Amino acid sequence: MSYLAFGSFSSRISQLNQVSRCCGGNGITTPQSQAIRRGSVALAFAGVALLAVASLPAFAQAGPPVTTGRPTDWTHHHLVFSGPGPAADERAKGNDFHSQDVRNSTRYALQQMRRDPSRRPSVSPGSGPRVDSTSTMHKDWSENLSTGLVNPNTFPAKYSFNTNAYSCASDYVVYPTGASGSGTTQATIFAYHELYGTSGPSGTGCGTGTSGSAVPKAYWAYNTAYPQGSTTADGSKITTSPVLSLAGDQVAFIQVNSSNVASLVLLKWATSTSVVALDTTTTNVTVTNYRACTAPCMTRITLNGSPNDTWSAPFYEYYDDVLYVGDNSGKLHKFSNIFLSGTPAETTSGYPVTLSTTATDIASPIYDYTTGKVFAGSANGVLYAVTGSTGAVAAYSKTLTGTPLYGIYDAPLVDSNAGKVYVFVEDTVAQTSGCKTAGYNCVYQFATSFTGSGTAVGTSEPVGTGSSGTAGHHYFFSGAFDNIYYSSNSGTAGNLYVVGNTGTAAAGSLYRIPISSSGAMGTPAATVIERASNMYVYPSPVTEFCNNGTSACAASGTATTAGTDYIFFSAEDVSLGGCQQGTGNGCVLSYIVSSGAPVYSNYLSYSHNSNCFGTGGIVIDNAIPAGTEAGASQVYFMILNGSTANLCGGTGNGSLSGIQLAQ
Repeated sequence: MSYLAFGSFSSRISQLNQVSRCCGGNGITTPQSQAIRRGSVALAFAGVALLAVASLPAFAQAGPPVTTGRPTDWTHHHLVFSGPGPAADERAKGNDFHSQDVRNSTRYALQQMRRDPSRRPSVSPGSGPRVDSTSTMHKDWSENLSTGLVNPNTFPAKYSFNTNAYSCASDYVVYPTGASGSGTTQATIFAYHELYGTSGPSGTGCGTGTSGSAVPKAYWAYNTAYPQGSTTADGSKITTSPVLSLAGDQVAFIQVNSSNVASLVLLKWATSTSVVALDTTTTNVTVTNYRACTAPCMTRITLNGSPNDTWSAPFYEYYDDVLYVGDNSGKLHKFSNIFLSGTPAETTSGYPVTLSTTATDIASPIYDYTTGKVFAGSANGVLYAVTGSTGAVAAYSKTLTGTPLYGIYDAPLVDSNAGKVYVFVEDTVAQTSGCKTAGYNCVYQFATSFTGSGTAVGTSEPVGTGSSGTAGHHYFFSGAFDNIYYSSNSGTAGNLYVVGNTGTAAAGSLYRIPISSSGAMGTPAATVIERASNMYVYPSPVTEFCNNGTSACAASGTATTAGTDYIFFSAEDVSLGGCQQGTGNGCVLSYIVSSGAPVYSNYLSYSHNSNCFGTGGIVIDNAIPAGTEAGASQVYFMILNGSTANLCGGTGNGSLSGIQLAQ
């Protein structure tokens, strides 16, 4: 286990609770859900119809209904929705095609479940164990996952089977291990339940007994490193983020074998207390047998052309039951019949599509439901827009980096309602405005409707010096919007936060990029992250969370007026607060951004075994406030102990720990 020392969090994380607006049907998604196309739709919250939309215009698509449960994986950090305006006003217009499409999106409904807890159904007494509140963050658990590593922008995936109360038995969190599967001793993917512990606040919590009960418990663990029909593992590892089905019963992920060949794996899980090797004809099945196989079972599809995949995690689209993923050869792949019905398969009509002859190491793609386009960046510094239905490259930007392999490593940030795409370029070329100096970290904004074949540059803003030395040592990862932005109408207020200046030792900074009333980016303002030595910042992606108890946060256009808005990220060798300093130490940092300008709040100190990225992406769970029969708010992430070729150019296997924090 990794050593962690935790500071006092006055932010009262146990009350960070944006649970439970549930929009759609009253049960697990069925194949019939996919038949809903253009026509009359009913929206419901947790199975109780609150709003009927009669005879929607022919353009309005409805995604599959949201179950009472809720997945949270990496995709929900990258495809977001600013406010589309009051629902009644939009319906009254009768011709606001775009707003109707936004409101019919399953992902929009899932976002509302996080951001508007006042819409959740009422909770019956006894629906969950009581968790008392304290003002101190504490470590619930730290579990050693493996001797492997994942990419520093990899997120765990969390599933909650009830949006208004936690379940000790059923809620789970999934971690890829980044290790080569080995028999029944080393899993490639691992899940825990009994998540909500009692090692800090008093109360029943999960597990047995009183305060100090051991949590979590292994929920399931699988070694998926077997080709179908073989009992010999091929060294496959999972180093990017997994995605979850809407019903929570399946997981999809990319794994790469020892020959650097990537495969998509679909997994039906069942509870187990030890590692299960999926190496039999009943547990590792052909695609034609996957739909009917009995859990635990998996199917594995080698990506067309047998390419490698270093950076691209799969993006799952609920509406059409399809999945997109990139590879290292510059191609975008599409798969159909993922979780619901039919035989899983890679699409071969129009796919895989070569994005360009210079594209390499495609980053994770984002499918925008309202435009039908897939957006993806590449290490060559180009943003691509692909028509999802056909695979045609609709547009691509000018090369935004001056040196190959100093480009785009993370998924774009797409606001589907505002029609904006943000990409994070590690080492920009000089532009005539915005990023005028080459070699800077640069945030670019494009319209989702951008056009051109290598001519578009969008608009840009510099956020400190980019890479120096070997390519990729100081990856520039995605930022996050604040509550002011989410509360605005179509992204016309608020701020984007990102950690930049990644290529300058001891000078990494948190940047606030204001968004104007026209939706344009303004001049970034930097807050230096105090450093203890001549170390690079090595930041994780930024995660935002707004807390207003059982009510939604609100904003005036310049500040959050109801609730407290926070951002979280990790950084290395920080001298703020009580962060443990010195080589191989870092902190998960919390800043309050309710008024726009970030105010340092608190820290979570950790140590690891390298001068490199310390954690992956951060997932924050939702909760009902303390004092009700509900759940605790949790923070999940992975500590990266060591370095590999993908992390700071080092060598070796390193190790990985799964962490959960609670209050």
